[in-house]
Amino acid sequence: MCLKPVLRFIFSIRYIYFSAGVANAQEDSLSSLDDYLNLSLDQLMDVKVVTSTGQLKEAGAAPSTITVITAEQIAHRGYEQLEDALRDIPGIDMIHINGYAPTLYYFRVMYGVENLRALLMIDGIAENNVLGTNDLAGPAYSLHIAERIEIIWGPGSALYGANAYGGIINIISKKGRDIDGLQVQQGFGSFNTSFEKIQVGFRKSKYEFALAGTLYNTDGPKFANRDPEYTNSFVDQAYSLNASLTRHGARNSMTAGFRTYTTPMGWGTFFNSPTVFLGLPNQGYQNSGVLGLLSRNVRNERGGVNKPYLRTLYVQNEYTPSEKVSFNTTFLYSETGTDDDSYAYVTLDGSKLIRAIVTSYSNRIGGQIKSNIVLAKNQYLTAGFEYVRGNVERGSRKATLDTTNNIYLIDGRDTVIGACDILFVPEENHYPVKNILSYMHKGTLSISEVPGFAEEGIALNLVIVEDKLKIEANVNSLFREGLKASAQLLRLARIVN
Repeated sequence: MCLKPVLRFIFSIRYIYFSAGVANAQEDSLSSLDDYLNLSLDQLMDVKVVTSTGQLKEAGAAPSTITVITAEQIAHRGYEQLEDALRDIPGIDMIHINGYAPTLYYFRVMYGVENLRALLMIDGIAENNVLGTNDLAGPAYSLHIAERIEIIWGPGSALYGANAYGGIINIISKKGRDIDGLQVQQGFGSFNTSFEKIQVGFRKSKYEFALAGTLYNTDGPKFANRDPEYTNSFVDQAYSLNASLTRHGARNSMTAGFRTYTTPMGWGTFFNSPTVFLGLPNQGYQNSGVLGLLSRNVRNERGGVNKPYLRTLYVQNEYTPSEKVSFNTTFLYSETGTDDDSYAYVTLDGSKLIRAIVTSYSNRIGGQIKSNIVLAKNQYLTAGFEYVRGNVERGSRKATLDTTNNIYLIDGRDTVIGACDILFVPEENHYPVKNILSYMHKGTLSISEVPGFAEEGIALNLVIVEDKLKIEANVNSLFREGLKASAQLLRLARIVN
């Protein structure tokens, strides 16, 4: 285990300037998309946003280039997931992996280190994996909970840390008063896709409650060019749960909340296809096909499952003693990782298939205290203190890339060769004997019932000759495995080499 405490002191004086990249934003006073279309440019600059400085203020006073996608735009354009909405935003490029990540997001001119230069937040709390892995968002992150999405280009690390190097995506969730009742959705799509969504919310007097959940399934597209039996872009029972309870006072507002996201899915097209192992044509593009992840079902299970998860508990409080001064505090505990039943079938040499375990766990506990002071018109002071302590594993848990004990063949019977003492090769086997022998551990006795297999290297072969059971013994194979045969056995057997 490796403990990584992080201290970051925030102190900045912000001289606000006009931002030409500002688009629509949403506040309670504007209830529909038509309201925004009727606003002048000066009025648009007065629409309030929160991500650029950490407190609610006019977009024209935001010291950054910011675009906001409203709840009305999400509904009218049929956005279901984050990638649907970002696809329409200039300056954000995406690569669809259809698994693992499952989408790589790039703020333009900020390429490389996939998904590690974009910070994803919900209500100002980071959603990135503590370990810094590539998984980000995905189908469990349904936009039916979003009141708006605020997107900032450029570094924001002074306020939000290292992941904010390229840009920030902040999903502002709907509060109880925004939902005001019960809403249920169900949908179906291509590739055997289905989803269910539910949210309930209300405000009574000083208290406000919101609860939302999703369930998502799909077989995903089939990339037959990688493997004619491709099944690696599935999503199996991805789910999310978001809950919050807020108490409003005269000068302060406190929210306690919990959210969890889990997305069991295939590995998609992020890794090479093992065309050499499968006997398929080379795909080119400098891909030799020797190293790769299996993309088809094998041994009555998926070719691989990646199951990233995130769980967060948080408490947020905003205290406003006057119109010019506010204090924000946040305390949180989050867990991120890859679940224990995640695995991948991988080949390193084009012949041996390894069932690699892929499991990790990390957590984060911390808090932030921040003050915002209005000094003068278009002049603000933001100062704060943040402490974060991360418990980070050194690599993945359990055995990984075990090249000794868990080797698998694809031979029509999905034969498994592990650390066994005797290996029986049946008549139905279609895999070359020399390859089978290369999988065996030292000291394993190989036995078969197929005529001619003793000559190919099987130690003992049982054959029927004139209705009698005969034994064929390959003494070279016995010697190679360090096995000794009794004199009585050798007298009964036919010796072959």
